[in-house]
Amino acid sequence: METWSQYVTYFLPTRYFVNILRAVCLKGSHFADMTFEFVMLSVFAVAINIVAVVTYRKQN
Repeated sequence: METWSQYVTYFLPTRYFVNILRAVCLKGSHFADMTFEFVMLSVFAVAINIVAVVTYRKQN
């Protein structure tokens, strides 16, 4: 993969989810081994929910 596209993946939540899946399935890692990935997924979840609440418009 090109270097520029690798940097783009840092802004996608799927990168961290796939890292978690690989660590659990292939290495048998525990939660403590993947703390950074879980924190990043949590940050994405909070950010997406904030955007959803801010942009929500009630319709009649």
